[in-house]
Amino acid sequence: MIRKAILTDFEAIFALEKHVHSMHVDAYPGVFQKNVCGDNANEYRKWLSMWLEQQEDIQIFIFEENSKILGFCKIIVWDYEDDLMLKDGKIAHIENICVDEKARGKQIGRCLFEKAKEYAKSIGAVRIQLSVFKFNKNARDFYEHLGMSAMSTCLHLNIKN
Repeated sequence: MIRKAILTDFEAIFALEKHVHSMHVDAYPGVFQKNVCGDNANEYRKWLSMWLEQQEDIQIFIFEENSKILGFCKIIVWDYEDDLMLKDGKIAHIENICVDEKARGKQIGRCLFEKAKEYAKSIGAVRIQLSVFKFNKNARDFYEHLGMSAMSTCLHLNIKN
């Protein structure tokens, strides 16, 4: 079952988020802080509370089965109006789709993506977009399989040792 997140979902969301963060730390230790999730549970709880209160700009959907949270999807809505370069319209930016490693292969990610798409349509968004780091081939393949395609590439150069 997919539903909107509530603050009591914090522990499960936090555990899933920590796992995703550790993958990014391993791939890009010069970019991501190592213990940010583990050392700042209270700070993360404040963020989650803030996100849940901002119902118009941010949505978090939970996939739950037998009272266990197996995944979540966080969507941030960007609303462009009178932008000098971009056409007017809402963009549903998927910040995260995260599925418990033990529950992968059960279509949970696809269900969360479909919920994000349904939500984006309901608010009149013109498109869905997201970012995937280069190291995360499984995620790139997953999103491409769902019909998404690359629109841009973010390049970086470390200039500080």
